[in-house]
Amino acid sequence: MSSTCSNHANNSQMFRPPIGDLWDYADISRDKCIAPGLKVRNWIQYQASEEFYIQRLTDRGYLVGAAGYNAVAVIGDKGVLLVSTQSGVATTHTLKGLRTLTDLPVTDIVYTHYHMDHIAGTPEIVAETKQRFGRESRIWASSLTARQIDRFGRKVPMPTNVIEGHDGDFLFEGKRVRIRTPEYNGHCLDNAIIHLPTEGIVQFDDMVEPECMPFPHFGPQENLRNFEDNMIELQGMTWDFVNGGHGNLGSHGDVKFYLDYFDKMRNATAARMERLSTTDFVVPTYSYMSAWVNYLAAVSALVKEDLRPEYGLYYGFEESVPTHVEMMINHLILY
Repeated sequence: MSSTCSNHANNSQMFRPPIGDLWDYADISRDKCIAPGLKVRNWIQYQASEEFYIQRLTDRGYLVGAAGYNAVAVIGDKGVLLVSTQSGVATTHTLKGLRTLTDLPVTDIVYTHYHMDHIAGTPEIVAETKQRFGRESRIWASSLTARQIDRFGRKVPMPTNVIEGHDGDFLFEGKRVRIRTPEYNGHCLDNAIIHLPTEGIVQFDDMVEPECMPFPHFGPQENLRNFEDNMIELQGMTWDFVNGGHGNLGSHGDVKFYLDYFDKMRNATAARMERLSTTDFVVPTYSYMSAWVNYLAAVSALVKEDLRPEYGLYYGFEESVPTHVEMMINHLILY
């Protein structure tokens, strides 16, 4: 496999959209490595027009997109490391995309967390490796993820190799792969940061969706305090590229964008909550629940307009911000 990664400083890759100038882009390439900090032009649009779409990140590392999901693949000398197998058509098309890059088997699979949309396709990948290559895929996961799979009825293959606790690593053809699961987790209790230090790549599913506003309900998240802490930890790690499992290719700038937005949205929500009360929406002939629902809607609408001057042009603003505010209202009341 030839190395074509010397173009990291090549500004000719850069594309600026004619309206907004929100991000810097490079045209998609399965052959040339993209410079850290750039996004792939039209990556999100490819979800509707292409079965799969591939961007080379490093000599060995690739981002493979299919049906709105993104997986990191590292092609070694003897096999392929795949972070997240996805589910349904996303799995089928991810595998189809991999086969345009290499004929090597998927020898190593990493589970990021136990949510079926990210790992339900594992049997398809394992079957292809066994039937086509006569090999057994190794499946890596934290002990927290292994317990979740067991608890929910083993709907996917159990990991063959378990990393105990919240932090550990293994070697893929001599390259370190770290599985770091925060002690207090925002998305779910076992969501792990998969860190490939030699490649400068991290994958942290459902936490950051580059090029977009945070997904509705932030991913969704189970706890907003933990979400913020997780993002701060991610920002403090050393890497060049982040894959959030969805959206575009990301960088440290995307994490900062999310943290800044989170802080501004929290402050705007708190300010509006000081001016409005659920009692303002009580109608004696209706249930008290209607007052709560109308209060949420009113605060969300006001905060969205407060944030519109800075964030209104970003992808998903109209759809996602009201859900963020609703979560923040509950968070500020409870904590």
